[in-house]
Amino acid sequence: MLSSRVVSAARRAVAVAGLPGVPIMAKTVPRKRSLKTPASPSRVAPLAILATALVVRLIVLAQLGGDPLLQPRGVLDDSAYVQMAVRVASGDLALAPDVYYLAPLYTYFLGLVFAITGGAIQAARLGQVVLGTGTVALVMLTAREWWGQRAALAAGALGALTGLLAFNEILILQSSIDPFLASLSMLLLAQACRAPSWRRMAVAGAALGLFALNRPNALLVVAVVCGTWILSHRSRRAVLQAAALGLGTLLVLAPCAIRNRVVGGEWVLVTSHGGLNYYIGNNAQADGTYRATPGVRPSIDGQREDVKTTASAALGRPVTASEASSYYYGLSRQWMREHPMAWLSLQMRKLALTFNAVDVGLNVSYTYFARDEVSLLSFLPAGTWFLIPVGLFGLIVGTPRERRAAYVSWVAFVPAYALGVAVFFVSSRYRMPVVVPLLAGCGAGLDWLWTRRRDVASPRWGVPVLVGLAALFVAANWPMRADSGRHFQREERVLQLIMDRHFAEARRLLDGAGDGHPNPAAMYYRVGLAFKDRGELADAAVALQRAAAVNPDEGWIRFHLAEALVRTGRTADAIPHLEAARAGGVNPIAVGYQLASAYRSTGQIRRATDVLASTPLGEDVQPGVLLQFGASATEIGDLPLAERFLREAVRRAPESGVAHEHLGVVLGRQRRGPDALAAFETAVRLDPARASAHFHLAVALADAGRPDAARAEAEEALRLRPNDGAARALLERLPRRK
Repeated sequence: MLSSRVVSAARRAVAVAGLPGVPIMAKTVPRKRSLKTPASPSRVAPLAILATALVVRLIVLAQLGGDPLLQPRGVLDDSAYVQMAVRVASGDLALAPDVYYLAPLYTYFLGLVFAITGGAIQAARLGQVVLGTGTVALVMLTAREWWGQRAALAAGALGALTGLLAFNEILILQSSIDPFLASLSMLLLAQACRAPSWRRMAVAGAALGLFALNRPNALLVVAVVCGTWILSHRSRRAVLQAAALGLGTLLVLAPCAIRNRVVGGEWVLVTSHGGLNYYIGNNAQADGTYRATPGVRPSIDGQREDVKTTASAALGRPVTASEASSYYYGLSRQWMREHPMAWLSLQMRKLALTFNAVDVGLNVSYTYFARDEVSLLSFLPAGTWFLIPVGLFGLIVGTPRERRAAYVSWVAFVPAYALGVAVFFVSSRYRMPVVVPLLAGCGAGLDWLWTRRRDVASPRWGVPVLVGLAALFVAANWPMRADSGRHFQREERVLQLIMDRHFAEARRLLDGAGDGHPNPAAMYYRVGLAFKDRGELADAAVALQRAAAVNPDEGWIRFHLAEALVRTGRTADAIPHLEAARAGGVNPIAVGYQLASAYRSTGQIRRATDVLASTPLGEDVQPGVLLQFGASATEIGDLPLAERFLREAVRRAPESGVAHEHLGVVLGRQRRGPDALAAFETAVRLDPARASAHFHLAVALADAGRPDAARAEAEEALRLRPNDGAARALLERLPRRK
């Protein structure tokens, strides 16, 4: 009896302890061992998720990696990175002569790939895809560190199916490795917070320093995490551990700062573009996103050079890179002091944009490639619309009862980095590192809801939880006004099709492209010029007419439209546009010449003469332009005006035989034979190989009663140009030499 009670109690103890229910004091029967041990689900599921993540990214790379719109080109960031990476691959590791303007880590990553592969951009994309798969693994490890295996699997599955990550990982931009660096920092920081030691803290700080070399906004994370750690632990040991974290960061940043000092002559911790970026996000015209700064070209080279130029002009002396940055910081601070409420409202908008699902495009548009192009991105379900609200929910409800102070220090990454973005200006690729902790938070949130599904189903628990989660969804998906870049990307696609001579497809995409475009006149203008350059003048005229309809006051649109109309034989239709361009001060010489020609061809001779006579021809005008005006005046029949232009051409280019010849023709038509003869003789002397000059001289000599000399010049003209019928006819009229 006693023994049965003991056995029963023991079984209950084993059950409570969660151990396998092995019969106690019972005869055990040996089991046959399976020849194949089934793989543990704890290993199969993560491997399946990582395999899915890799396959998804490889498919996106195969579909979009060769897209012309994603190739480094022009003056955008990707082209600047490629140019610097080529220098690194060729051995120029210092990248002299200035301090870093772009964050340097991605430049050296790309340079290393180029050095190994001989400059293969696709190899860089493939390496980024591998790092992106590693990001998913690191997110899973981070989620497991705080919340366990189920949360890790949920976070990993979402990360594998997040299109924003897969897309950015194939771009030649620093954002392509941001998620990996952020996820590495988050994991090492989680491990350091859960089991603190100066060594773990230093390693986590080094990871954050590496992240800051690619995204300087991360420096604020280091400061906030250190402060939070000290305040939440309040001990001498906590201060030392925070110091270790900061020291780890500084040790990684030190080579960059030393390089800037040695190469650029200034102590700059990472980059010198902070002042301009701060000004872009904090001025009277700022809306929280990128906007071009007056006087600064919207390109990397333009920004690097023009900030110095504008600052030097304002300060009245040459400035260094850091001084130029300080100048723009000062402009922003002055505006903030004068308009504190406007600045505060702007900061709130930027924070809201940081945690909003709206796509804020910069250089490339994820929205365009996910919606307008046929690719796997269109079918990947995980997006910021879900990750932001559920991630924030999970980070809140996933706060552990134990190690709460450590968790708060770890999760401080999210508001700190978000603030580091919002202080400047917001774009989707700048805020993307926040997606990493939000993915982990999604795992925590989904695990929390699953574990408490019965409690959530009850009104007492469910209503507050569902209301809170719904509020986060509404806030994250609230329609905010921001340019996703989708229209710009459509515009670029149309231009690319025109350049590749796929005109029918370009016309198809152009229809409706202006709907919702932030600047349709500029779009149609660029498309019109592209058609014009390719000789598709009818299409050019249609596009430019659309541009003029939207913005009739833009003289350049009217001028190029007029050119297209003239070249398609619609000269009369072109005249109003040329008149508008002339009234707007657009290229007075070119417009004046075109307008005079249009008037002449439509029989408006008096107007043509007035336009030619009133066109300002300053000292900077080339002699060739004066020759054109002289020829136009000659065709009109205004010979004195033609003589005026041609004499000025001779004065500015006295060694031009062509100018002297044209002047001689005009003088001859005015029956000023001796003057014409002198001009032709000068023309032949200056350019003896010009057949027309010899012919005109022959005519002048014949008119002067010198037939032998005239015959000699006509024979020379015929020798230089054997098919010259006029010279042959002149020879037949001239008497034979005696």
